[in-house]
Amino acid sequence: MRSLIFVILLMLTVNSNAREKWHWQNPLPQGNGLNDIFVIDRDRAVAVGYYGAIIKTTDGGKTWQTIDSGVGEHLYSVAFVNADTGWAVGSFGRLIKTVDGGATWQVRILNTTQWLSSVFFIDDKTGWIAGDNTLLRTDNGGQNWTSQDLPGHSAYYRKIYFVDKNHGFLISDSLFITIDGGVTWQKSSFGNIKYMASVFFVDAKNGWAVGSESDIWKTTDGGFHWEYQSSVSRYGLVGAYFSDMQTGWVWGYGGKIYSTTDGGKSWHLQETKVSNALLAGRFINNQIGWILGEYGVILKTEDGGHQWTQQNRGFFHSLFSVCFLDSLTGWVAGSGGNIYRTVDGGANWMNSWSGTNSYFNSIFFINSKIGWAGGYGTGLLKTTDGGMHWKKISPISNQIRSIHFVDKNNGWIIASYRVLCTTDGGRNWSYQPAFSGFQWPYDVFFINKSVGWVAGAGTKYQIMKTTDGGETWIPQNTPTEKASHTLYDIVFLDENNGWAVGTNGIILHTENGGQTWQLQKIDTIDDFYSVYFLDKNHGWIAGGGITYDGIIVKTTNGGKNWITQEDHFMYPLHSIYFTDVDHGWTVGGGGCILSTATGGICNGCPPPELLPKRYVVFQNYPNPFNSYTTIKLQILKPMVISLSIYDLNGRKVATLIDNQLLFGSKEIIWHAENYSSGIYFYRIEADGSSEAKKCMLIK
Repeated sequence: MRSLIFVILLMLTVNSNAREKWHWQNPLPQGNGLNDIFVIDRDRAVAVGYYGAIIKTTDGGKTWQTIDSGVGEHLYSVAFVNADTGWAVGSFGRLIKTVDGGATWQVRILNTTQWLSSVFFIDDKTGWIAGDNTLLRTDNGGQNWTSQDLPGHSAYYRKIYFVDKNHGFLISDSLFITIDGGVTWQKSSFGNIKYMASVFFVDAKNGWAVGSESDIWKTTDGGFHWEYQSSVSRYGLVGAYFSDMQTGWVWGYGGKIYSTTDGGKSWHLQETKVSNALLAGRFINNQIGWILGEYGVILKTEDGGHQWTQQNRGFFHSLFSVCFLDSLTGWVAGSGGNIYRTVDGGANWMNSWSGTNSYFNSIFFINSKIGWAGGYGTGLLKTTDGGMHWKKISPISNQIRSIHFVDKNNGWIIASYRVLCTTDGGRNWSYQPAFSGFQWPYDVFFINKSVGWVAGAGTKYQIMKTTDGGETWIPQNTPTEKASHTLYDIVFLDENNGWAVGTNGIILHTENGGQTWQLQKIDTIDDFYSVYFLDKNHGWIAGGGITYDGIIVKTTNGGKNWITQEDHFMYPLHSIYFTDVDHGWTVGGGGCILSTATGGICNGCPPPELLPKRYVVFQNYPNPFNSYTTIKLQILKPMVISLSIYDLNGRKVATLIDNQLLFGSKEIIWHAENYSSGIYFYRIEADGSSEAKKCMLIK
């Protein structure tokens, strides 16, 4: 059965500069994983990746430019029909097109919400899209798409690939082959191949396949029969490319690349000096090619792979703390004992080795010269020359979580879940009283030598306050479940106005020094790790964690409303800092450093449409969950609803509601006893729109 799928072109062309809110300072050009690359010629190439990432080069990779795709969905595949016209596809039915070589992209709407994993064009008219139970074809350059069914088979199609206008290959849990341009498809068994990750054909007969267990197979009859060649590594393989019958490469996890010059009879490991998972590759001849993957890594060779040059730059240590004095001077600290300093607003970061290989939780500077850093296994370090040199200053605990000073002498730290204070810049420390019912302090904040707060977790309390420099501490009541939530960060502007943030999107606010705390609501399950306020109105929060991606939210009215600025990063964001309403930085996993010079505002973006909401999808509860979870819907008018569950690879694994007419408040239970642990998406389709949320199953 075939159906015609019309494509709607949104009259929004995304300009790569006008939409900038937060931009990458490390790694460069960006740090999201890259899933595919299309090489137009020796100089020009375009790559796509997670969270709408697009990068392009016009000089053979000497420089790469980040492009705003205008979408936040993962992009899995890109294809060009000429130097100007290209397509990219991704999760939740996302399809985008460029007509200027990738400089700008137009969003096109397909009436499907399925994961789209592969796009391939034979010429400027004929193209294919494959995905979750989806196979689409166009014969008019993408103006409309025809849906094709493979009788008796439905699956997640991972890749579609043609060697000419007649011979093509479609990969799922089986291999489908066409010899008539896709009019008919024949099923071919993989034989002993447990999982075929990818195939590559040099012509209609000769091709190679790689599997998740590092097996390499070859066919000489167009894919109907496969001969085992080799198992090259204990790491799984992801992709393959051959420039001719003899010369080829395979790549995969652990940064491994293998090459052959005898058609696959023998394979040789090539040195890459990276350990990132390598996810995609493309060559223009038997000498020049690119392979790229996790953390935005980009490798290029110009000699067939004897040498690989890393074209992305930066470091990949997880970062846990950031501190700036002004818009130019700042520091970040994280794993591996690494501390980095900038004097130009983050355009360049200089490493100053701390003398330890452990990781830092906190870094704090009181002026341009004097600062402290501490973490797990590091002890407390101090610098008096702006971070050029560091010295361990005290034999106190190596388990330091938080540092705060009000001047060069008076400061407090949290070490091994105890609060300590110093009055001589850190040479000597004294323990302050332990807390009853508040066993796990995480952050400390003082506004002067007397008044301060500690936030964390406990069986009775989450926040403690002192008015005598820590000699005595008074518990404060908070409107959250004490035993199941943790507060990670707390900040005050003065003796009255403060905020604290923590697990499952908790935001607490006080206007009376903590005598009472109000819960400020935001629709997210992500953990919040860091909060920063400049004044009573302007504040930012960074986090992630539960679903492993980063999120930044902002308020301009003291937290009455919070707006998500960014959630398009692969790594949780651990710390955020602003020097004024425009200039800010946030840091996180994978060496991620992001900065903004606009307060995180998207200058030049059109305002969002203020459409009346006709249904509300609430976050599932509990979350994370073990065997079952409840999804609540509020449907404001009678409408047809579909609710489905997807795994992280985009495969639909369950349908909870299938085109039912519903109205009012509904609670739907997903029984997940037979599903494996991991991240899932539940997606509602209703009223001509759709919305998805993330949840986590833990067994």
